Amino acid sequence: MRIPEPLARVERAAATRDRAEWHFARSVLEAATAGFSYREIAEHAGVSKSRVGQIIAETKKEQDEEISGSAVGLF
Repeated sequence: MRIPEPLARVERAAATRDRAEWHFARSVLEAATAGFSYREIAEHAGVSKSRVGQIIAETKKEQDEEISGSAVGLF
């Protein structure tokens, strides 16, 4: 059965939003890794310095979980 177009648009928007949030978080982490300060990142991202710290911590945690999950499959 075909999904009605309004619902299909909602699904596409949700998928895009998730990808956009992931790319945003990755770019914040990459900027921090490149040596930019939280203040500099916050100015360009339009968020507070504390939010930059939260994004970095959450993204690092997700990466660590992905890596540890991958490593489990190796043993």
